[in-house]
Amino acid sequence: MKKLAFTLVILGLLTGAVILFVHKVKSLVPQPKMPPATEILMDKLGQSDRDLLRALFLVTNGAKGTQSTGLLMSDGIILADAHAVEGARLQDLTVLSSRGEPVKLRGLEADKALDVAFLLTASALKGGIELGEGGEFGPGDSVYAWGFSDEFKPPQPLLCMGFVSGFHLAPGEAERNGATRLVLGGPFGPSHAGSPVFRWRDNQMVGLLVMREPPPDAFVERGLNALAGAKSGETVAVQDESGKEVRFAQADLIARLLRAASRHPRAPIAEVVPVAALKARLEQME
Repeated sequence: MKKLAFTLVILGLLTGAVILFVHKVKSLVPQPKMPPATEILMDKLGQSDRDLLRALFLVTNGAKGTQSTGLLMSDGIILADAHAVEGARLQDLTVLSSRGEPVKLRGLEADKALDVAFLLTASALKGGIELGEGGEFGPGDSVYAWGFSDEFKPPQPLLCMGFVSGFHLAPGEAERNGATRLVLGGPFGPSHAGSPVFRWRDNQMVGLLVMREPPPDAFVERGLNALAGAKSGETVAVQDESGKEVRFAQADLIARLLRAASRHPRAPIAEVVPVAALKARLEQME
């Protein structure tokens, strides 16, 4: 009996020593530190929002200087805006978590029709979100999105609110399952693209925010095409609004195009790729 008690005491001491050793080693290993602004934000949010913010990433395309919010799915795939990563190689992309931690990638797929990029991580990431069931949404519904802004680094998620203003069906999408997009009104910026969008009244997920380039100014488009085919120094013929052909010196035409572009700036259009379309595309990747 005494021998058993002695053995148990020794085992207890050894267990305690191991626990202390592990704790000491952990304290010596540098732990990722959350950016101060993000830490303040996390302290003021509920658990569901904190879980969502941990699933957000900032994706930067060094080749184009563009950025997108990335959303981590439960299967480890990060969704982002396709326009932001278009033409990028893996070495061109920098991915940071909302804690400022870098993430390595092993692959990239971009669905141009859907305007969504799928980033495959080199190691498995936990903490991704599950896509909901979607639902019916229409004009007037108030929506919000957590995402990143170009001005806030290291990555600090910002809340942006808006409303559903209409619908958009891109050419060739008529047969795609659930591909009717919602058009949003509100101050959504380009780097908010890739953010998950939720309806305000019940926190139901609407889909993924993407940015669509607006149709170009017709005169600017015709002028650029004419300049592209002209030889240096020769005059350039461009049709005006009435269809009449007008000739310009190249410097004069460039000045007119710059004035037209600055007079009528065209901001990207914020749209939502619905949950059903995202689910259908992710199932194809399995």
